[in-house]
This record gives sequence, C-alpha cells and structure tokens, in this order.
Amino acid sequence: NDDRMHGTISSKIELGGNPVSFDLAFPSSADGRVVIDGDLTANPPSLNDLFQLLGGMNFVTTLPPQISSVGNIALHKVKFGYDFKASRINSFELTLENNESWPLFGKLTLDKLAFNIGMIEPTGARRIAWKATTVAVIGPQGGSPEDYGSIKVVVSYPNLTVTAGLNEDGPPIPVGDLVTFFLPADYTINLAADVANFDMTVKPGEKGAATIYQVSGGLKMDAEAWRLSLGIASFALTDVYVEIEGQSG
Repeated sequence: NDDRMHGTISSKIELGGNPVSFDLAFPSSADGRVVIDGDLTANPPSLNDLFQLLGGMNFVTTLPPQISSVGNIALHKVKFGYDFKASRINSFELTLENNESWPLFGKLTLDKLAFNIGMIEPTGARRIAWKATTVAVIGPQGGSPEDYGSIKVVVSYPNLTVTAGLNEDGPPIPVGDLVTFFLPADYTINLAADVANFDMTVKPGEKGAATIYQVSGGLKMDAEAWRLSLGIASFALTDVYVEIEGQSG
C-alpha cells in the first residue's frame, strides 16, 4: 500500500503587486518534478508582469495580428513544471480567453477564442505552441448555438492553421444556410437536406497574403423526397457531397 501523505500546499505570490494564488499537490512525481498551478482570474497581473514570471517569453507576438490587442485578453490559469534535480522550470502552460473578434473570411468571424498555450524550455529552446477553440454559428449574425447549427473551430500555432468540424451537440445545419454562409449572396440553393458531416481547413493570409480556404460537407437527403422510379427499379438519392474552395483578401 502507498502510505505516503497526500495534500496540497497553497501560497500567494505577488506579481506586480497583485497576490496570485498558487497550489502544489504532493507527493510529487518520483523523478523530482512538480507541477504548480496558479489562478489568474481573481487578481490578474498585467501582461508585462506575467511575461517576467514566464522568463520573458512573450506569447502575444505569436497571435494573429487581428487578435493581438492585449486589452482583449482575459487571463485564467497558469501552470508550470519545476525540476528539483535540475533546479529549473521546464515548461509553462497558460489558459486565457481572447474577446476580440477575428473576421476570418466571408461571414465567418471567430469570437471568444479559448487559448491553451504551451511554452517549453524557457531557459533553452524557448518554444511556444498553442491551440484556441470556439464555436461559430452557421446562421444569422448574433444567432445562438442553441437555435442554429454550428461548427467547432480549432486554431493552431505554429504553422497557423484553422480547422473545423460539425458541432454534434447543436441543431442540424440546413444545406441552404451552409451555402449562403460561405458563398456570395447571389449563390443560393433550395434543397431539403441537412449537413451530415463537415470539414473546413483555412490558411489565414499573413503579411498581406490571401486567406485560402476549403470547405466540404456531406448532405443527408430525405429518401422519400428524392426517389426516382424507372420501371421495376426504384432509386433514392440519400447522400450528396459538396465542396467549396476559394481565397479572400
């Protein structure tokens, strides 16, 4: 049996005059490494003070310019791994929300991106990588994910890329809404079908380059509405695949 004591050590560390709560769970790992969690929501430090804690690693410089305004960043949690044997911090992990809207292309705008940022080897290679997630409604501006179909969006860095898939937890997306959302206003379709699967990949344009996107989806048709009889044979159109490609900017 493991008879070691278990618990949590809590303390407060001042960052720029703001007391921030940190917790250390024990026992630590057998190799002498511990993980320390900090809550930044109650007394959030300034970003400059946070950068000092992170060893000068400025993650803001990795954000797309459309959402790099520091005034729209809400800090949530910070976590860092400490190696007692090497007497150094090996990594940082930061969660935050960016409240700045990012018009990606067409009618697609990303709002309230939730970031999980990893910073590796702050005393060595100093690598930064992150993923940000949100839900985008495929419907009227300001529409709720409870009322309209939506997609789950993931933005990843490095090699800035945006991908998305169908939000299975929300209402279905009518194919007409999909077409009018991603194509110019003069493109419409009157088809009794919902989107059964969805895939989107976007390469955001950087330094004046165009944004390149590819959107594809499979449609689930109403078999009775799309049934064709030819003599003794009867055919039902049940699945259709559509693909939209283009660039903007």
